Amino acid sequence: MAYPIPSSTGTLRDGGLGVLPEDTTQTSWKIGVSSAGTAGQVYTFRGTDTQSVVSSLGYGPLVDAIVAHLLKSGGKTVYAYKATASTAGSSSAVTKTGTSPNMTLTGTPINYADGKVVIVAGGTLGTATFRYSLDGGDTYSDTIATAATYAIAEQGITLNFAAGSYVAGDYYTWVDTAPAMTNANLSDGLDDIIESPLEAAFVHVVGTPVDASAAATMTATCQTKMEAAIAAKKYMFAVHGGAPVAASSMITTYASVDAKFVVVAAGFCEYIDDRTGRIVKAPIDRLIAPRIARNPISVDLQRDVADSVLDPLAGIRQLVPTGALASTGYHDEAATPGLNAARFCSLYSITGKSGYYVVNGHTMAASTSDFGLVQFVRVALRAAQVFYLWSLDNLSQRIRKDPTTGYILPSVAQALEDDATAALRAAVGQHVDGVSVVINRADNLSADPTLRYKIRLVGPAYAKTVEWELGLVDALPEAA
Repeated sequence: MAYPIPSSTGTLRDGGLGVLPEDTTQTSWKIGVSSAGTAGQVYTFRGTDTQSVVSSLGYGPLVDAIVAHLLKSGGKTVYAYKATASTAGSSSAVTKTGTSPNMTLTGTPINYADGKVVIVAGGTLGTATFRYSLDGGDTYSDTIATAATYAIAEQGITLNFAAGSYVAGDYYTWVDTAPAMTNANLSDGLDDIIESPLEAAFVHVVGTPVDASAAATMTATCQTKMEAAIAAKKYMFAVHGGAPVAASSMITTYASVDAKFVVVAAGFCEYIDDRTGRIVKAPIDRLIAPRIARNPISVDLQRDVADSVLDPLAGIRQLVPTGALASTGYHDEAATPGLNAARFCSLYSITGKSGYYVVNGHTMAASTSDFGLVQFVRVALRAAQVFYLWSLDNLSQRIRKDPTTGYILPSVAQALEDDATAALRAAVGQHVDGVSVVINRADNLSADPTLRYKIRLVGPAYAKTVEWELGLVDALPEAA
């Protein structure tokens, strides 16, 4: 007979208690768009030197996400993949409030912005002054003299002031939309990431879907590609954000979605941007991804690195600005529950605690899955990676047989089991509560040269709710 090409293959078993292996390093990919750099190229960043990110990639959603990640993950390594942006950025029409001459925009935006220009001192063109804001008026530029044109380079747009007499206090507003990947751009980029020799634990897809349907399409693409990655021995999962729509729309659209290797971080918050200091509307995946990279693989996203206390996410000004409509995507799960029950990763406020917290690191796994929390996926993928690499050293090894049965010699089977168990314990032992590796001792290796292993790990458990009772009594019973 022709013997097979030496190889190791495995299946992540889902649906049985205890099968909760764990995920690898704290390195991640980010895929998104930026104003500089070369599409299809990979850039590596680590530490807290954020200026190198701007120097390499310019401005845009990918840059903002990387900067936040480096500063909030403790400088964990990021492989940044600059994707092709087939959908160009755009500016809305300018709305004028007051009697000043018109102002128009030219150029193509390279990032999201809530633009506002306020006339500071009135007068003719060249005499009048203004300030501009890219966060809806929360923070402003220095005061600038009006001119026929004024370029905001980091936004990719130019303000065009018409001739005439400007009035102090008049203002102009508009909204910029960033360039974006299409689903085809995302699919091609994920293929490149899978084929790369670089190893990372997860992929953060940077970009805001236009609506709930587009978000679900992104989830489906990520799930398909992560399954392909795992089949190719690249043990990764994906993280992406939701659409700026009402939570009810996301919940309805995702009712039948099954994607156990995808974390959908739904909701937006008002956030102090790490690069500019502006107060911006930010998708919460920008904060969830660095928390995943920062925390050890079995530590819940609510908690600090040492798993000692609840740890609020830094930089959030508020989850829901005063007067914000549900349709804007701002969301506090404590005030309007729904996203958590629908398996989204969301944020909430906790009575008696300051700051804002991750509710649960949900994946979009079905209710019957063992992989409903991201830490379970991380543990599973890390263990799979470790066992795969261990098993490669055993390919084509002579396996001694019991001469009375023709099966593997029990002492050889035991030695292999012990060695594999030791490798798994060394890698993930602190994250699980038990490890078992068993070889099928009834396989005839002469007829079928395949060693069959069953690996079981007792996965971590988490106290998600606490119930207690308090009452007044006349006396306490004597201590035993």
